[in-house]
Amino acid sequence: MELEVKILDINKDEFIQKIKSLGAILKKETKQFLYIYDLPTIYGRFIDIKTQLKDNESRIKYDTALEKLKLLFLS
Repeated sequence: MELEVKILDINKDEFIQKIKSLGAILKKETKQFLYIYDLPTIYGRFIDIKTQLKDNESRIKYDTALEKLKLLFLS
């Protein structure tokens, strides 16, 4: 389990010096990448499927949208 805390309005250099004075040792400096996922709401998914059912281009796309609709209500 990982716990992440964000501290706002802090003097970075002063904070680093303080934790070093408490015995902390810098082992490695790396860059962290943050990935954010925007997951659609159930309503948004429903509207998308409804549009696909109405404006389908082929039978395969229609059947796929219908299966998505079934999964939406079963999950």
